[in-house]
Amino acid sequence: MSGFRPGIPQRWQVLRQGEVQRLHDATLKLLSNEGVVFQSQAALDVLRKNGVRIEGKIARFPPALVERAIETCPSEVIFKARNPERNIVLGHGDIHYTSCFGPVRVRRLGETETVLATHEDLQRFTLLSDALENVAYCLFHVRPHDHPVEFNDIYSGATMLKITDKHIHFSQDSAASTDTLIALGEVAAEDAPNAEGPVF
Repeated sequence: MSGFRPGIPQRWQVLRQGEVQRLHDATLKLLSNEGVVFQSQAALDVLRKNGVRIEGKIARFPPALVERAIETCPSEVIFKARNPERNIVLGHGDIHYTSCFGPVRVRRLGETETVLATHEDLQRFTLLSDALENVAYCLFHVRPHDHPVEFNDIYSGATMLKITDKHIHFSQDSAASTDTLIALGEVAAEDAPNAEGPVF
């Protein structure tokens, strides 16, 4: 398990309780009045069936529904990795760091100009993140430009699953690759001891 507990006698408190409540209230208002844009019709259909007001692609969440959903949240969440010793457990006050996410350009060692990121850059950054003890999980370090854009998520996901046994946090360009990425995670889990389902 990764992460470290800050060396201070009490837990960090970024916001006071009154500030947390004001932030929560403002979030409920924003979700209810302004809403969230969803590109997936399937997601909109599920939300509609569960009491969310849908107008076009905008979902507006009733405050009571959000409050009920929050009550069902577990106090602990595990981000699984192929290597169970590298699982990330959230909810214990530990801090977990990751690498950068998604730049489209890189500056290579010894060069002065930036260039479009490539698949090889993604491989190198993933190897580096895998080797760094203070990097708890991996994101798409760069967005490669040397393979078709519509397959970028799949190429990147497969590459990272091949290189690292840390947790990989996917952030896709499109929902179209979701099923394929889940299938890749299930295949990667087959050689992971004690894995149950996808390892991300």
